[in-house]
Amino acid sequence: KKVALIAGKPSHGYGAHEHRAGCMLLAEALNSANIGVEATVYTNGWPEDESVLDQADSILIYADGGGGHPFNSKLDRLKALENRGIGMVCIHYGVEVPKGPSGEAFLNWTGGYFETDWSVNPHWTGTFKEFPAHPISNGVKPFRVNDEWYYHMRFDENADVIPVLKDLP
Repeated sequence: KKVALIAGKPSHGYGAHEHRAGCMLLAEALNSANIGVEATVYTNGWPEDESVLDQADSILIYADGGGGHPFNSKLDRLKALENRGIGMVCIHYGVEVPKGPSGEAFLNWTGGYFETDWSVNPHWTGTFKEFPAHPISNGVKPFRVNDEWYYHMRFDENADVIPVLKDLP
């Protein structure tokens, strides 16, 4: 399977929101895991030659969100890819898009998104003790970590969402 990891443009200070570095680390882990995945990183918000996405089985975006999200101006192109069954994954700030066409697209593609003035993202220490019976949580042991958590996300009301990490600040 081919995975296209799209790293957003640099935007924050050193060590914060390292889109390129994060995508490179994830690609290295996927490529060396011997699970039949070929991961390729594309930088600066969108592949220079977007035809590479025609061969991808999944797209992952790690980029700034909101009005500057790289997907906002590519909704028609992404819809065509989604129609052929491509996977869509967004991480961290990449889950935030404006309410309206981008938000509706995300509800359809990923089941939810971070909606400004609805969702919340404070830094705090989450404590996670229990996990659902789901493949994504296989082998996960209880842990605590201080991070910027996104919650009260806007989900598709008809989607079957399985919460994996649950805690409140």
